[in-house]
Amino acid sequence: MKICYPIRDTTGKNFTTVDEVMELVNSEYSGTWLLGTNGLWHGGIHFSDQSAPHSVLNENNIKNNQTVPLQCVADGKIVAYRLNSEYISAAEYCGKKIRYSSSFVLVRSICQPNKDDEETWLTFYTLYLHLAPLSDYPKVPCYKVKAGKTLAKRKYTKGNHGIPDGTPNDESKAQYTAPDKEARNIKKTKEGKKYNDGCVTDGDRLLISLTGNFYLPNESVPHTFGLARKMVLGKPTSEQFWISLSPDYVEPDGEIRDLMPEWVSNTAECGRCDSIVLVSENELLEIKAGSPIGYIGCMESPTNRVNLVDTEYYVHIELISTDTSMPKFLSNPKAVTEGKKYIKVLKGKQLFIQSCSIEIKFISIIEVRLNTDYIIPREKTTPVKDSAGATWFNITGTGWVKESDVEEVSQYDLEKLGFIALEENTARDVMGVDNEAWITEAFTQIAETVSQTPSMDYAKVSMAYRNLVVALDSNRDGLISEDEVRQALTIRDPLVQQVVNRLVVKHHSEWFKRPEMWKTFFEEVNAQEKLYCKKWLQEMEWMSQVPPFDKGDAVWHFHPVVFLDAIADNNIITYHIYWNSKDDGRIEKHIPSVIDEEFINKYKYIYHDKSGCMHDLGVFIYETINNQYGEKYGGEKIDLIDIRQLKNYSNGNVKFSMTLNTSRYWINDKTLASLLGALLECGYDDFVFNGFSHKDGSSNPSVSHKNGFNGDLRYLRKDRNGGRTNLFSSDKSIGWAGVDIDRQNKFNDALFKFGWKSMLSQTFNVNKIFNHCKNDQANHHNDHLHVQSYLPNYEEISK
Repeated sequence: MKICYPIRDTTGKNFTTVDEVMELVNSEYSGTWLLGTNGLWHGGIHFSDQSAPHSVLNENNIKNNQTVPLQCVADGKIVAYRLNSEYISAAEYCGKKIRYSSSFVLVRSICQPNKDDEETWLTFYTLYLHLAPLSDYPKVPCYKVKAGKTLAKRKYTKGNHGIPDGTPNDESKAQYTAPDKEARNIKKTKEGKKYNDGCVTDGDRLLISLTGNFYLPNESVPHTFGLARKMVLGKPTSEQFWISLSPDYVEPDGEIRDLMPEWVSNTAECGRCDSIVLVSENELLEIKAGSPIGYIGCMESPTNRVNLVDTEYYVHIELISTDTSMPKFLSNPKAVTEGKKYIKVLKGKQLFIQSCSIEIKFISIIEVRLNTDYIIPREKTTPVKDSAGATWFNITGTGWVKESDVEEVSQYDLEKLGFIALEENTARDVMGVDNEAWITEAFTQIAETVSQTPSMDYAKVSMAYRNLVVALDSNRDGLISEDEVRQALTIRDPLVQQVVNRLVVKHHSEWFKRPEMWKTFFEEVNAQEKLYCKKWLQEMEWMSQVPPFDKGDAVWHFHPVVFLDAIADNNIITYHIYWNSKDDGRIEKHIPSVIDEEFINKYKYIYHDKSGCMHDLGVFIYETINNQYGEKYGGEKIDLIDIRQLKNYSNGNVKFSMTLNTSRYWINDKTLASLLGALLECGYDDFVFNGFSHKDGSSNPSVSHKNGFNGDLRYLRKDRNGGRTNLFSSDKSIGWAGVDIDRQNKFNDALFKFGWKSMLSQTFNVNKIFNHCKNDQANHHNDHLHVQSYLPNYEEISK
């Protein structure tokens, strides 16, 4: 299923790996997974103004247009929420007021490993708690274009906000010229009326998020502009542009709150703040992964330090489920094989090295065996077949394991990937978490895992956890403290965290009203803290009012980042390029039913080598242009890719290196797939790209390089230096005698196989010519190969 991480980076872009996000999670002081810093049960994680600084609605972020909302982690439906109109004020603590937010939103999602079999599904909920209240959202002015007036939109570039305060006017004119006007863009309304979308006209309402001063040409006094978004049906559109705020053209028209996600906006409009809202089944609010969910709220609490009150900004996120299919879901009982693939190798298996010979052979490393279990994504093991037809997997970089010693694991074989279901044995008191059965089982699992690593340090770690288990089993005889338990569970060691973050624990939640469980806790706090804590718990409680949690039963808790990453299946249009002994050069374009927002205008390319191993060649941004050259050069629209995005590739025996010698950098999406197939089939390190098309699909100075279909490549030389060649000369340094004819013919065969059915070259050495080539009568191809007549073995597959 489509998954996004809860936060984005400070530029607003999505993180690309789980490790990037987990580094930030692990940097948080409070809100640790399973046990908090206070030693109490903690079924989620925190993101704060340290890990997500732009997800706070503070003055600096708003003023600089740098706000980055928290985002929904999975497609689903909003089933319940509560929006505080302003921060809750708790009872005073030592004369100081304390404020906090109980705003939350609950999203229901369904993981569907097999969309046709409901028995494979898991229903889960994501809780976002301590979100910013309505009062944090800034009130911004609106303007209306005066009757009879038209104003040009001016281009907005992020970070360009006009003349900074205190900048001398005489030094600012050149640097702070008003942004360029947007191009004339004629569109039609539903009624067929034409209008110019590059302008705003009389009656248009504009939301102005900030103002800036710019100079107009030939004027010595700066003018005030507003960073605007057009209002449509009472809501601002996403497009931002600068607009003049001259009173000759616009007039004030009230104000609204900005930056609100849809659920916040709807709540504010309906006046349903400060209470839990249940959304009926026929009114559920659909929300997509990556959609704004809100911003981080302020949370204050009593402290024994000098300042008496701690002020923090953080959001609490949980991933929970009451689904009766847990824990069966983790075992993949229906053996779903869709999704990512992994290779699992158990400790003790024999390692081999690859011999340096023409034939692929493997030689045993005497007495060398794996010292721990390995689970690796299949595509990273670069499988190859040896001369006997057996497949081998690269596990350690230099060490290989034979096929019979590995197990191929599917994405939904979550138990095999280390996910473990545990349950509390009792829920009598919130102060007794360290005495619950799941803690003992967790420490036992950690001890077994780290013991597989043959180092003295990890041997000590393993023994420490085994000693903790013994102490926990001795009826709390004083050998272990609550703080020791918390530290043991939250230690940042990667092997320990690998186990802890994959624990799925069924536990009673602190968000269900259960006063009897807090009795011991309240006996240990002073009178003023007790007033705060009781009010805090009362305000935060929500489960008793929200089905299916209203029964008060224990619920399953999953790590909100690690578990979601395990079930993620992001949707992007992907080209699959296949090596095939039949020389058919097969290319498939796989189109998902829904394309994730961050992958719009992007293609992914994967090469399948002769062993069936998949090689991820990267994700490429494309530009769509109109076809000006007829059916011969594609359909109505053409997607062009800048070849400068392409990186050299090397993974085992699958590799290529290519340099660029051109100003015509653009190739279309299909021909890029074909070129990659040919480059990787040959695996040379001296390819030179001499150009396909320009950005608009034109081909000047050539006449046939249209829409990135036809292109030029330098001839391959014996000295492999990528230099220029002249086939009309017999000189060994620059002439045909320096060309590597065997390699060039092999490359031509590969280009032909992947789609170019004709090529232009020149005869050389008494009427010799390269494979699949015609002699160019105009004598223009003595120094490069021209590929044309593109007819690939191509298929589009829609999912």
